[in-house]
Amino acid sequence: MTRLAKRKGIAGTVIDGVCRDADLIRELSYPMFTRGAFMVTGKGRMRLAAVQEPVTAGDIMVSPGDLMIADDSGVLRVPQSRAAEVLRTALDVAAREGRIKRMLEEGLTLKEARVREGYHQIGKQ
Repeated sequence: MTRLAKRKGIAGTVIDGVCRDADLIRELSYPMFTRGAFMVTGKGRMRLAAVQEPVTAGDIMVSPGDLMIADDSGVLRVPQSRAAEVLRTALDVAAREGRIKRMLEEGLTLKEARVREGYHQIGKQ
C-alpha cells in the first residue's frame, strides 16, 4: 500500500487507527501518521469507500481541500478557508520564538522574553 501511495503521488497518510509494516514505511520515507502500529494485516478488510468526500478522523471532520499538517507530535487540520490566516499566525509564532530563543541565550528569563515579544497575545489582536 505504501509503494502504491508513493507511485500515485500521495503526499502522506493519516489513519485514525493503527498500521503495520512501520519499518518499511520509514525505510520508504513515506509520511504515515497513525495511533500506533500493529502486526495484523488489513488484507481483505480494507475497501475504498469514496474519493474527494468529507471524512471524520477521531472527532474531526476533514473536507476535500483542507490542509493536513503532521509530524511526530500530532496531526493538524486546517480548513482551506482559513489557510492564509493560519499561515500568517504560524510565521508570526516562529519569528517570535526565534527572537525569544536569542533572548534566552542572552540571559533573559522565559517570562521576560515572552512578555517582550507579546507571546501570549498572539492571535488575540
